[in-house]
Amino acid sequence: MGIGMALHEDLIYDPRSGQALTAGYYGHRVATHMDAPEIEVIFIESDDGYGPYGAKSIGEAGKLPAVAAVGNAIFNATGRRMKDLPIRRDRLVGAFA
Repeated sequence: MGIGMALHEDLIYDPRSGQALTAGYYGHRVATHMDAPEIEVIFIESDDGYGPYGAKSIGEAGKLPAVAAVGNAIFNATGRRMKDLPIRRDRLVGAFA
């Protein structure tokens, strides 16, 4: 999800009304497991009484650090800090202009 957010997903909003101008992610390339690197998962048992059977959310929490990691990798490789998502080829080329 984080790699898709960093490199592919782009929703455009009207700055005056805040309404979405794109109908969704239709037409965007969706990242699959083939696009992701190998990830080692370590489960830590917890006795958290707020979730069912002590469960905690893990899906959304890992999304934002992945976006930052992609952005930092691009900065380390190019020396240009990309501040808008998604980080596309045309935006990266524009950063050198």
